[in-house]
Amino acid sequence: MKVIISPDKMAAYVILPEEGDFSVRELTEALSRAGVVFGISPNALRSALSGKRGVPYQVAWGLRPEEPKDFSSSGVPVLVSRFPQSRGKPPRVFTVDEDFRSKWGQLLARGSVREGSVLAFVRNPDNSAIGTTVTGEKVAPFAKKPEIVYGENASLSRDGNLVLAKRSGIPYTDEGGPAVLDRVEIVGNIGSLTGDVHFPGDIVIKGDVSRGFKVTAWGAVMITGTLAGSVSCAGNIVVEGGIKSTGEIVESGGKVSARFCENSVVRAIGDVVFHEAVVHSLVETEKRLIVTHEKGKIVGGLVRAKVGVKAPAVGSLMGVPTVVEVGISPKLRREYSKLKDDLDSVRSEIERIARLGLASRSRGNNRQYDSLRLQRMRQMLEDKERSLREKIASLEDMLKSVRGGFFWADEVLPGTKLVVGLETFEYRSPAERLRIGVIDGEIR
Repeated sequence: MKVIISPDKMAAYVILPEEGDFSVRELTEALSRAGVVFGISPNALRSALSGKRGVPYQVAWGLRPEEPKDFSSSGVPVLVSRFPQSRGKPPRVFTVDEDFRSKWGQLLARGSVREGSVLAFVRNPDNSAIGTTVTGEKVAPFAKKPEIVYGENASLSRDGNLVLAKRSGIPYTDEGGPAVLDRVEIVGNIGSLTGDVHFPGDIVIKGDVSRGFKVTAWGAVMITGTLAGSVSCAGNIVVEGGIKSTGEIVESGGKVSARFCENSVVRAIGDVVFHEAVVHSLVETEKRLIVTHEKGKIVGGLVRAKVGVKAPAVGSLMGVPTVVEVGISPKLRREYSKLKDDLDSVRSEIERIARLGLASRSRGNNRQYDSLRLQRMRQMLEDKERSLREKIASLEDMLKSVRGGFFWADEVLPGTKLVVGLETFEYRSPAERLRIGVIDGEIR
């Protein structure tokens, strides 16, 4: 008995010798030994047994893959965009003029995506049936997987059925496929003509940000002028001018850098770097604060840096109060300060109730009622006081175990208060080349 498999493995044949008797079972076993396991027809086997010997009989048929139904004529999968309203690449540069708000609104109306979001998907990716050979092998509808075209800041999912955003921004589709605009430029000042500005990516402002106006971004913000308003973004903030955001807040999920900082509140996760000065400001960072100019200074206000502070000069000859705190996360310091303020408030309330209790004794009517009410209030406040003391003690134990933090200054002037961990140093006279850090648990 001879078994023949076609070159494309879509058919199998048997040729029986002139002599000998065979059964359907024996033919099936012979096919199995030859690797034929799919599409075997019992009727075809019986026909081969009863037919002429020495000639081939087809006894197994493979299943050919179906023609794809949701692919273009060129064999490229049809993509369905999740943002059909955003066709064509949007402009990257916007000039501040009377039409700015309208143009900016049209940009944002296209939609927004974060990194990893789905831009488009293949329509019915499994709509084309996979074929199977007589030897049991699977056959795809295409000999080579068709390519899906996509544009900037986009990529394919692992299964090849989704186009994903590689960056946050504005989604769009053009001849290059689904893509993301992740960066825009605004030429002009952020102010009355623009209103507050939000962009789901990186934004470059070639001008100033006026006081009372806010810029928010999912990425980084760069300002070539002065920042007098507020900025909140997940990335870095770079201000080529200075930060003069009185009454505003500047918040960054990355780094902050500027020429100077004056009368402002700045918070950052990364390093904060100023070239010239930090004046009467609140600056908080989970990393370092560095003033780079050889005559740079920190004067007035409060600086909190978990890792450390480096500046040529801190404080002033006039004795302006300047507080620098290092070695502990600003978030923990805020929590610690709030707990202590709450404790002071509770203790003041307990004292007030004690005075009211004394006064109530001089009354005639409802004296017993007032006394009971005040006793309950005092008991409640004393319980709260006890809870706050326990929280403060627990937090202090944790803060004492914190290691790290440095303070480097070429000159420390009167009025400077330095807090390293929980240890406090106050300077009433000038000190030069000060190097303080937490080393092996000992402050030196």
